[in-house]
Amino acid sequence: MNFLFIFLTMIFSFGFHMRLIKHIKPLFIYQMGYNTLNGHFLQLRTCVPLVYRMFGTALWEKLDSTGHIRLNLWDRIRSTPETYIYRHPGDLMVISNDGTRGGKVMRAFGVPEQRSLFIMNGIGYQRERKSKANLRKGFGKDVFLAVTVTRLVPWKGVDRTIWAFPLVIKKEPRLRLVIVGDGNERKALEDLVRESGMEEFVKFQGVIPHDMVIDTIRQADVLISTQYVTNRSNCTLEAVMAGRPVVSLDDGSLDGFWEHMRDSLLVDTDDINEQLSSALVCLAKDPKLYGKLRKGVEKTRSQMRSWTQRINYELEVIEGVIGSGKPE
Repeated sequence: MNFLFIFLTMIFSFGFHMRLIKHIKPLFIYQMGYNTLNGHFLQLRTCVPLVYRMFGTALWEKLDSTGHIRLNLWDRIRSTPETYIYRHPGDLMVISNDGTRGGKVMRAFGVPEQRSLFIMNGIGYQRERKSKANLRKGFGKDVFLAVTVTRLVPWKGVDRTIWAFPLVIKKEPRLRLVIVGDGNERKALEDLVRESGMEEFVKFQGVIPHDMVIDTIRQADVLISTQYVTNRSNCTLEAVMAGRPVVSLDDGSLDGFWEHMRDSLLVDTDDINEQLSSALVCLAKDPKLYGKLRKGVEKTRSQMRSWTQRINYELEVIEGVIGSGKPE
């Protein structure tokens, strides 16, 4: 479909964009997505600076331990539109830091540092409402409460957290877990809780309105994220806004955002049950460490940009690149 889209765009819109560029005389071309040839050839024909805007990358799974990209023949064919961009990055390539390791992928393809911008999305400071949920209802006053906030579908990895919880309780009986959200995996997860004998320690909250999420997380002591694909999700950003540390996976998806022992505990993916349980127990039993992470979260929050600040920063970088001509 990517190839078909590129082909049709070149046929039906290239001439239109050429005429448009001649008419409005833009300062730069802002090419979004995988329609690489359109932006590439428009720049060649017009000499207008070209900025590529990518919303994450699908090639992170091909990164090896040395930071190189390993593609077989089928990968090369299927990923041609995306790899073409990395090999012809224009004047600037902008990739969202959405957990798909776009910065590492750019380095693997040799995109010059002065032509790359790896940046987090902004935060929407929408109006918050006080949560109507009571996560601690039915639990004792002295519990250490963990929460997951996600759609209950297989790739979100809530099953990983549930599998670890018997070991968590064995090490620290004060720990409790509330699972916020709903989805087609809920029944299977409820069955897993029952089969593991964790009904007393794990409860399901169901869906809550989005403008109540931050205040809901604020009721817990820590947020857990153990997703299979990327743990850079909205709930981890919302945990920052709620001032709560995160226990998650050291899988590379949180690079450049959460930092182990500063504002989070990131555990090894080789033995999630043991590592996750140890991290949660450590937070529950060590008030000094927990306090340190809470302070780290506040510092992380102070460094985050609103969407207005985020867009303005990108425009400043673009102006710096195109204002002095092409990078060397």
